[in-house]
Amino acid sequence: MIIALEGMKFQTGIGFYKEEQLLGNKIEVSVRMMIDSNIEERMDDINNTINYEEIYILIKHIVAKPAKLIEQVVKKIIMQIASDYPSIKNIQVRVSKINPPIGGQVERVWVEDEWMREI
Repeated sequence: MIIALEGMKFQTGIGFYKEEQLLGNKIEVSVRMMIDSNIEERMDDINNTINYEEIYILIKHIVAKPAKLIEQVVKKIIMQIASDYPSIKNIQVRVSKINPPIGGQVERVWVEDEWMREI
């Protein structure tokens, strides 16, 4: 089973340049998590699945902290979710910086990484 949160938008000071850290950037985060697909065990109970509200709050806290590179943010999100949710088998995270300050017109830049739990 896949649980995903797509298009979470945040205003954050993540960026390499001092101006980015002071003025902030708009970023978008998407996460995709794979869990065991044994539906019968889950029985329509939020305690038997991944609460995506908790995932949102976890990500919101991570992106609120200073970081220079979105690569580092992607890694932090993956490692925190993997640590907090041992039932997750696979995590894919994409962080996009909207309208990055690179001296030209660019809609977004993004970094994506994937993690799999070793069996």
